[in-house]
Amino acid sequence: GLESVKKEIKKMKAIFHKFKTTPDKANLNMVFYGNPGTGKTEVARIIADILHEEGLLPTNKCVETDSSGLIAEYVGQTGPKTHEIVQKAMGGVLFIDEAYMLSSRTHKGGSFGEEAITALLKDMEDYRGKLCIILAGYKEPMEKMMEIQQQKIRKANYMLLKQVRRQYRSILLELELKLM
Repeated sequence: GLESVKKEIKKMKAIFHKFKTTPDKANLNMVFYGNPGTGKTEVARIIADILHEEGLLPTNKCVETDSSGLIAEYVGQTGPKTHEIVQKAMGGVLFIDEAYMLSSRTHKGGSFGEEAITALLKDMEDYRGKLCIILAGYKEPMEKMMEIQQQKIRKANYMLLKQVRRQYRSILLELELKLM
């Protein structure tokens, strides 16, 4: 089940190595699709280690959040809250689980969710090569969100994670050790 993930990570390492001399041009942002228990969060942590190991990011930190970490209670506070968590992850990876919850047309993110998406997209461009933002969630709602946000989200690289059973988490940890 993990052969495709291993293959993708090896390809990513080759791509990251290519951009090592010009990290500011490297678009490190990604989208992960998968059901709960497929290892998306664990792979995000591995990606943080790889990006750091390859010299593309100064740290291997992986800040994990969901839509509630980005959306504020009051009008005008979501953008600053989103930028704040991006700054917290600066130099590493920002992993946003169930990112589809931000899209007003796929779930109940409403205008606050759209504001968070706009802020994220601005930061993806402004901090290109200085940060990796990973949007993650169930395949169908993520694809719908990506379709809706196609014009904006095209800045993100796509990585489709095939469903991996929960019992294979230890294999992911082995993979991490082998890749390093």
